[in-house]
Amino acid sequence: MDSKEKNKLLLNYLRNLVQYGGDIMEKNPQILEKLSLKQTYLYVLFAAINSYSEAILVLCENYYPDAAIVIIRSIVEAYIRSVYVLSHNSDNRLIFLSLNDSFNRAGWGKELSIFIKKYPKKKGDILNNAFLSNLKNKTNAEIKIYEKKLGKDRKELKSISDKQKNLLSLTRIADKRFKKGDFEYTYHVAYRYLSSYAHLSVRGINNFLFKKKGGYGLIAGKSKDIGLVIKTNYIIYLYFLDTLKKRKLIKEKVTIKKFNNIFDKEFRHNVK
Repeated sequence: MDSKEKNKLLLNYLRNLVQYGGDIMEKNPQILEKLSLKQTYLYVLFAAINSYSEAILVLCENYYPDAAIVIIRSIVEAYIRSVYVLSHNSDNRLIFLSLNDSFNRAGWGKELSIFIKKYPKKKGDILNNAFLSNLKNKTNAEIKIYEKKLGKDRKELKSISDKQKNLLSLTRIADKRFKKGDFEYTYHVAYRYLSSYAHLSVRGINNFLFKKKGGYGLIAGKSKDIGLVIKTNYIIYLYFLDTLKKRKLIKEKVTIKKFNNIFDKEFRHNVK
């Protein structure tokens, strides 16, 4: 099988899976107000994953995997956070991450206030006192709500709060439900590995160079190397479909096993 045939096979597998997932979502509409906090989080997150996966398909079908890597890295990050949240029986990990987000937005608001005082002429239709006041009031209200929901368990989470802001620490905490090191492996091999591709840093732009006789050349145009993106997307998409089923967000009998078998038989052995 040549590279063109392999790429076509990979694209067909992901396309069929994403189409299947999209159809499942349409056949299983949910009233968010009736779902648990975790169910709502997972349901909305999968909608985003499905949308991102459709975008990745378009990019890879047109052989722009370098651009697709930026999106797949976000999907990997969402996967890590979801496993961290769902690996605890209570809703506290989800609430705590929400609290961290509000703290970050509050910090951003303080930075903007300092900036406006330093450069008052930068005020405008977007950045003005009304915007800053609304941002402050909203984030403060969110913080109070989340802190109240955490209640007594806040003390337990507070001891590791600084660590939980770091994605690596989230994997180490969630790793306890896996064989030692398995989940942290995902962070190092998938998330961090993709970082050098996703960021257009000095190291990142090296991916657009190739060695040639007498020096280097610029990789301009399309790339045929779509395997990494498609395989990563396929694996994580399957995880979310399976989790939707386990969390009773999919009522009908879902043939996820079929897609697992396709991956085991075709991805692992035929697509090299």
